[in-house]
Amino acid sequence: MASGLPGLGRRAPSAGAFFQLLAGPVLLTMFVSGLWHGAGYLFILWGLLHGVYLSVNHAWRLFGPRNWPNKETHARFMRPTGLALTFLSVAVSMVLFRSANADAAKELLQGMVGVNGISLPQQILAELWPLKGLLQSFVAASTEMSAQEFLLAIAWLGVLLLIALLVPNTLQLMARYEPALGVGSRPAAPLSLLRAFDWAPTVPWAVAMSSLVVAAVMRLGGKSEFLYWQF
Repeated sequence: MASGLPGLGRRAPSAGAFFQLLAGPVLLTMFVSGLWHGAGYLFILWGLLHGVYLSVNHAWRLFGPRNWPNKETHARFMRPTGLALTFLSVAVSMVLFRSANADAAKELLQGMVGVNGISLPQQILAELWPLKGLLQSFVAASTEMSAQEFLLAIAWLGVLLLIALLVPNTLQLMARYEPALGVGSRPAAPLSLLRAFDWAPTVPWAVAMSSLVVAAVMRLGGKSEFLYWQF
């Protein structure tokens, strides 16, 4: 700025300023983050991939709205689209984080997009017999999981997904106390139930948190390796 070079705060930030002031530092930081998690190349790729994700996000926030007809349609389109893209992108990147090697990561990613076909328990496939002609080309019977176990797993995934997407995170719970820069209280919600999630130093919150701690401690048992023991 002292040299008169373009910055990001102006109406027309240049691509060079974007890379020097934002994308470059973000990529370097996420590379170091990947390297900190482990010296394996998959951890480094995982870090760099998140750096790319963040850079694309910032680039879109800076340059995307300019080419959009109006702000209202941009917001309506980007809220659901951004949510879906973020969820999908992070799910893909975590395959690299948890895979033992590149071959394992490749197999998992292929399975996620259905390259290896789809397996359903024999009982469920039998109920879909009228659709046999349509399904037989990409759906196969599996004996590794019963129909009850499969449906229970699907139900758990649905419940946990709703919790992850709808329940406020820790920053939102503590928003009235500004837990981080730029995080403030939400506007008054039309439903008092939403405001009930806001943390407060009260007896009900103390009882609720204590109950969660007790439940968590009671569930401890068996072998549970700490994720970072090897790093």
